[in-house]
Amino acid sequence: MDDKEITVSGFETVATKKSFNNFLIFLIGQFISLLGSSIASFTIIFWITVETNSALFLGLAGFLGFGSTMAVIPFAGVLVDRWSRKKLIILVDGLEAISTVGIIFLFLSGNINIWWILLLLTLRGFFQGFHDPAIQAIIPILVPQDKLKTVNSFHYISSGFTNLVGPLIGAGMIGLFGVENVGNILWIDAITFIIALLPIIFISIPSISKNDNEKEGDFLVEFKEGVNYITKTDGLLSLLVAFTTANFCGIPIFTLLPLIIISPLYLNENEGLLAIAMFIQALGSILGSIHISKTKIFKNNALGVFVGLFALYVANIVIGVGVIVNSLIAIFVGLFFTGYMIPVANISSQTIWQTSVPMELQGRAYGVRRFVAQVLGPFSMIFAGYFGEVIGVAEVILGTSIIGLALLNYLWFYTKLPNVERILNEQLNVND
Repeated sequence: MDDKEITVSGFETVATKKSFNNFLIFLIGQFISLLGSSIASFTIIFWITVETNSALFLGLAGFLGFGSTMAVIPFAGVLVDRWSRKKLIILVDGLEAISTVGIIFLFLSGNINIWWILLLLTLRGFFQGFHDPAIQAIIPILVPQDKLKTVNSFHYISSGFTNLVGPLIGAGMIGLFGVENVGNILWIDAITFIIALLPIIFISIPSISKNDNEKEGDFLVEFKEGVNYITKTDGLLSLLVAFTTANFCGIPIFTLLPLIIISPLYLNENEGLLAIAMFIQALGSILGSIHISKTKIFKNNALGVFVGLFALYVANIVIGVGVIVNSLIAIFVGLFFTGYMIPVANISSQTIWQTSVPMELQGRAYGVRRFVAQVLGPFSMIFAGYFGEVIGVAEVILGTSIIGLALLNYLWFYTKLPNVERILNEQLNVND
């Protein structure tokens, strides 16, 4: 089905009941794809951990996969606003499937080279960089504004559920077939990419065109428009700094968790316990998503951001202490509350952005926002891998968490972060 082209101005919405139903169909396909990716991520990371027993290689895998996503996202955001968002999603999902098949053939050939694995993970990350801005840009098109917070919550719930179930399935399959046969397990991921394409093909996703007085400009000019919108809106920059810091300081835990659980240097457990640890974190994520979607505890979404990030840092400190004293209970408790607080902060932030950015700028703003918020993420993975081996895993977790907590308090008490929603609403009223 061909997309219809529509023209919008400012934050004009075109969402209808039919478009919302289309979104629900689309969401089912994305859920299936996320489940396959969760299984694949677990099996690949487990293989790298067992094969290398190195924090550095874990950090490098994250750096290349995540880093390639971050490198392309700002520019992808511009292309999302120029091209058909539907066709772009179909294209990159297909290319991600091909990259996964490449990894499968490496394992099946018996000539496994970790550097080739890392290269294909990099390609997957590159294509993912186009996928995410396109997804975020179609949500305000298909979903009415009054349902955005609920939809964002359901998105996190589905993501949390796949992260909850995926590692368990992956661990079960590794236990059944052996780590040497992870290539066969990855067929699940490739197949789910294809399944996810079917709903997208058959639903209508309108293309957004600019007003006649808004001519398509130079690529970099359009990119700068997204940057300028953010930097010239009081409070948004502080919001970005808060999440940039949180990503840098929080990523070491997720990078180093496989090593903490299964390495003989630490707990020396197996894939089953690693899956349980990831299950607990994902369970927290689901419950946190449900909590914030079902209650109005944070009428001020900025307060939701602050509380979520503050509690996240505290939970990370608990994990660091757990590593020092070799306490699995402390690590599990910390992982649960880490998972719980991430959607509280993210959903609150996402709602602020989706209700403040003009429709025709959604792709660019998301691209810039995600790039700035997560640009340090890949370097955090390398940082965690290197210093995890040099000074110790617990020291890295504790140090980054304390620094992040201090900066968050500065932003809350000494910038316009607490009032960002009021500022944005006033700006929208003026523009109207």
